[in-house]
Amino acid sequence: TFVLLFVLVPYSHQQGGKYCEADFCEPGLKNVGCNPPPTEGGPACSGKQAQSMSFNFVVQATIVNEHNKLRSLLARGGLGNFAPASHMPQLVWDTELANQAAHNVRSCAFGHDECRNTEQFQFVGQNIALTRYSGPPKSVIKLVLHEINAWWSEANITTQAYLDKFPSEEPISQIGHFTQMVSDRAWKVGCAAQHWTENRLYNVFYLVCNYSFTNMVGEPVYVQGPRASRCTTGEDKLYPGLFSLLLFVLSEVSAGGQYCRSELCPRGGPHVGCKPPSTSGGPTCRGKKNARKVLLTPALQGYIMDEHNLNRSNIALGRIRPYPSAVKMPTLTWDTELAALADANARSCNYGHDRCRATDKFPYAGQNIAITQFFGYRFTEKDLIHKFVSSWWSEYLDALPEHVRKYPSSYSGKPIGHFTQIASDRSTKVGCSMWYWKDGQMDVYYFVCNYSFTNIMDRSVYQSGPAGSECKKGRNSKFPGLCNANEEPRSIMDP
Repeated sequence: TFVLLFVLVPYSHQQGGKYCEADFCEPGLKNVGCNPPPTEGGPACSGKQAQSMSFNFVVQATIVNEHNKLRSLLARGGLGNFAPASHMPQLVWDTELANQAAHNVRSCAFGHDECRNTEQFQFVGQNIALTRYSGPPKSVIKLVLHEINAWWSEANITTQAYLDKFPSEEPISQIGHFTQMVSDRAWKVGCAAQHWTENRLYNVFYLVCNYSFTNMVGEPVYVQGPRASRCTTGEDKLYPGLFSLLLFVLSEVSAGGQYCRSELCPRGGPHVGCKPPSTSGGPTCRGKKNARKVLLTPALQGYIMDEHNLNRSNIALGRIRPYPSAVKMPTLTWDTELAALADANARSCNYGHDRCRATDKFPYAGQNIAITQFFGYRFTEKDLIHKFVSSWWSEYLDALPEHVRKYPSSYSGKPIGHFTQIASDRSTKVGCSMWYWKDGQMDVYYFVCNYSFTNIMDRSVYQSGPAGSECKKGRNSKFPGLCNANEEPRSIMDP
């Protein structure tokens, strides 16, 4: 199984890509990801020996650690006269935000872009900094730390009043970089940097960091209160005053119940159905405002199946180039037990794959998960389902036909496992659950779908050949690339 970090759609340098869609930005604003500068740099980079700086894991970890160390200082009440924060999350790295930052820095033109929103994050914030210096090039980490701490130094000219209600006009001295760093609605960060020379005399280092939420005029930057008092997952030991988004409130697994049998989870548990959260929501849900299950009516269940089956039919017919057609792609139908186990995950209000969801009927059950948050928009349940399933399916843009011929046992690259899960011809059943809650002003929806079969390493995702040529029980009239629902699927032993 693979983790989908919110609604991730593969980013592309291609012109006219997803970032050119009108609903990503306010009318009249251009998204930085729409027709971005080429990888070698924009026109302003010409003749400057411009070079994109590689942010490996060490640099990424340094950026995240420095942010969290400073956020912790404020959140626990250790920064001057600033009030402690009641609900300040750790920041974690986000690749798509970093990619959007890279589009900015490759311009070699210092300045905020008009819009950098993504499908997942509709109010993306941004800090930028530029350093000129002479002499030999300095280390990336040293330069990054210098610029982050320059942003943080604005704390010296910021007042608690500005943090309690972000001003419509900043004071003469800037405070927006510091306030962006301590926003308790931001939980993800992604950065990029460009280096170039100026007049052959100076080295120039340009850093851009994007954040999952921006400063909102008239609203608090963070909510005051006893430190971490609203952190339902507890206070982090490494960064006191912050809470970790990766912590889960797990109940102990006992020997009782139909899902507590060890043979269901030979690769390790706990099983999501063994001592699951209360049907009204787990401990984390009780700390969320308006947490509730979204009722997936029979009509919505049908829509979920249609969204899956349309994609499966298209690839089976050979319409998703360059992927081959499929000889025997079954129609997915709803399974109540898989849906119930998906709900056992979703009602934890903790985003993450469960370790095991096997059933007696489906010992190799697979799973796709997605979570999204937004503010100021209204989406129907169908809108959300379409966005979730489309985001999983869009990974076909990053996968290759060879991944379908033989699912890789070792793979490094952009996620492809959600796409292959949907395209598996071993799957015949799907069951899903959706939960909603409020996080501050943000509307949050968490969607979990379980499948009767998961991705199998070193096995084909589906068997290629003339479309539907091995459908023994006939073809689906609505989705002509699929076999009828009663088609016997391939077994785990098939290559």
